[in-house]
This record gives sequence, structure tokens and C-alpha cells, in this order.
Amino acid sequence: MKIQRGIQRYIQRQTGFSSSYISDICNCRVRVDSWSTAKAFALATRSNPLLWVEGLCSDIQLYL
Repeated sequence: MKIQRGIQRYIQRQTGFSSSYISDICNCRVRVDSWSTAKAFALATRSNPLLWVEGLCSDIQLYL
């Protein structure tokens, strides 16, 4: 599932991560590898940090 461009830009502004990294995480090509990254994604999406560390791809895409 491709994420909407506006959502990706919002997460990019909130976290400071590159758009390609955000795209890879949101499309489940790579996993979040640190707790600080998980917290940044959780704050930007108002979700639980564990979702980004341990969540299934389908669960992650529900927040996008």
C-alpha cells in the first residue's frame, strides 16, 4: 500500500527523517531499529511506539 504524499511530508516535518526512510518504514521495506526512532514516529502519528518496533505491516498502515 502506497502512503499518501501529504502524510509522508507531515511525518517528515515532525520527525526530521528523510522521505525515503519514512517511505521504506511505512511500506514495510525496513523495520524501525531504535527506540528513539519508534518514539518519533509514535509522536508524529499519535500511536504507540511498540507499533513501530513490533507491529505488523497491516497494523502500521492503519495509522497512515
